[in-house]
Amino acid sequence: TFSPAGGTYSTAPNVTVADSSAGAVIYYTTDGTTPTTSSSVYSAPIPVTTSQTIRALAVAVGAQPSSIASAAYVIQSAGTTINFPNGFSSASGLALQGSAAVTNNLVQLTLASAATSRGAVWFTTPVSISAFTTDFNFQLLSAKADGFTFAIQNAGISALGPAGSGLGYGASQPGATGGIARSVAVKFDLYSNDGEGADSTGFYTNGASPTVPATDMTASGVKLNSGHIMHAHITYDGTNLTLVLTDTVTSQVFTKVAALNIPSIVGSGTAYVGFTAATGGLTMTTDILNWTLSAGSTAANNAAVMTTTSAAAHYSDAPALAVGNGPTSGTVEPSKLGAAPVLASSLAAMAAEEAVADEVHVTGTAGEPRLFPDPGVFAGDMEVMLKCDTPGAIIHYTFDGSQPVATSPIYSAPIEVKGTELTIKAFASVPGKKDSAVVTGIYRIHEDDQK
Repeated sequence: TFSPAGGTYSTAPNVTVADSSAGAVIYYTTDGTTPTTSSSVYSAPIPVTTSQTIRALAVAVGAQPSSIASAAYVIQSAGTTINFPNGFSSASGLALQGSAAVTNNLVQLTLASAATSRGAVWFTTPVSISAFTTDFNFQLLSAKADGFTFAIQNAGISALGPAGSGLGYGASQPGATGGIARSVAVKFDLYSNDGEGADSTGFYTNGASPTVPATDMTASGVKLNSGHIMHAHITYDGTNLTLVLTDTVTSQVFTKVAALNIPSIVGSGTAYVGFTAATGGLTMTTDILNWTLSAGSTAANNAAVMTTTSAAAHYSDAPALAVGNGPTSGTVEPSKLGAAPVLASSLAAMAAEEAVADEVHVTGTAGEPRLFPDPGVFAGDMEVMLKCDTPGAIIHYTFDGSQPVATSPIYSAPIEVKGTELTIKAFASVPGKKDSAVVTGIYRIHEDDQK
C-alpha cells in the first residue's frame, strides 16, 4: 500500500510503502520498471520531487511473492503547468461539476445515455494565460449533440453554463444571457442549432452563445462525430489564439486563428482552465483522454516542428469572433493564416500574412513501443508496461493476438498477465509522423514454477 495514494500534487510528497505481512521485505522502483529482488529495498519514505510511478513487490519467508503494486504521482508546478499526459488516475487537482466524472483514466463530461446533461472540469489552481500552449486528446462517442469547449475563465471552479446548445459554457441562443462571465472558449460543436453546421468550431468570450458565428470544418475532413480520437493543439502568444485540430485516425487537420486579448477579457493574467460539455434531446459521450498545458512563450514551448499529418491542411478564414452576451456586442475579425508547412511556434507570427493553405508533409516515423519486462517465461502473474521514446506518442495495443489498429485500446496503465499466456501487440502513433511498426511480445506463465 502507498500513502499518500497516487494522484496529482502541487508539492512533493514523501511516499510511505507498507505491507500487511509480518517481516515482509519490500522491493521497489521509481522509473516504471518492474521491481525484482534485485531492486532497491524500501527502508524509508520515498521523496517524490518529479512526476513518477512507484512500483513495489513484497517478499516474505514461507509465502509467495506479492503481485506488483503501483502508484503514479504527478507533480504540478502551480501557476505554470498542467500535466496529465497519460490520462487521469484520479480527480486530484480537478474540480468536477455537473455530470463530469473521472473514470477509466479519463475525464467523462457527458454520457450518451443521459439527455439534457452538462458537465465541467476545472484545474483547481489558476494558471498564467498571458501566453501558453495546451494539448489534449478527446473522443466523442455515439455522438449526436451537442458538443464541448476548452475554456478559460475567472468565474470560479464551480462555473457551469447552460445545457444543450450552450455546451455547458455559454448562453443557450445568440443574444441571451446565462453563460460563464469573464471567459474565453474554443468550441467543438456537432449539432446545428442556429445554422453553425453539424461539424463546427469557433472562439467565444464572456459566455456568449457558442453557436454562431462559427466555422464549418466539414471540408477539412475533420469530423467530430466520427468517433475517432482527436488531438487539439492550442497556442496563445499574447495576441493570437491558434487551434490546430488533428484526426489521429485519418490524419486530416483543421487550423483556425483569431486575434484577441485574453488577459483583458478574463480580467487577469491568471485564470482557471478546463472543459465544459452538454447534451440536449440528443446525446453523446464526451471523453477527455489526456491534457497538458505550459504557460509562457509559445515559441519556447514549441521548438520542434509541428508538421501535421494530412495531405492538405485546411486553414480558416473564419467569420468574426463572437464577443460578449448581447446583440450589440462588438466583433473582432481574425487574420488569415500563412502558408503551410509551418512551425507551431510561428503560426501566430504568420497570422497577419495573406496566403493560402498548401501541402503539409508527414515528417519521420514514430518510434516503436518498448515492452517492460522483455517477453519470456515468468513464475507468476505479472504486469507489462509499454513505453515510446517519441514525445506525444499514443500507444495502441491488443492482447488477444490480433493486429492493433487506430481504434484499438490506448495504453494508459500496466497490462496484467495472468493465466498461461498473453500476446501483446502494439504500435505508436504521433501527429505529424508515420505510425511505428507493430511490435509483439509473448508472455508465458509457467505453472510448475508457481508451485
